[in-house]
Amino acid sequence: MIGEYEADLVVDGKIVVELKSVSRFSSAHEAQAIHYLTAGLQLALLINFGASSLEHRRIVKSQKQPQKFASIREISGKNSLEETS
Repeated sequence: MIGEYEADLVVDGKIVVELKSVSRFSSAHEAQAIHYLTAGLQLALLINFGASSLEHRRIVKSQKQPQKFASIREISGKNSLEETS
């Protein structure tokens, strides 16, 4: 449990994994992930199994504000990171 939310999975006290089964992510899903980061976690992964193809978001805690990355290559760190809005 993080604040008033119950995370699907917390890894090593630093990474929260939130699993969804919805047609598409909403701003509420991202807001929930950002809330986890304000509670002291470093990284939030949103994974959606409900869309026609797998969707995922990676939100990283930074000193300014969390950043959102959309591609699996960005999650794995194998390519240069490109911020999405």
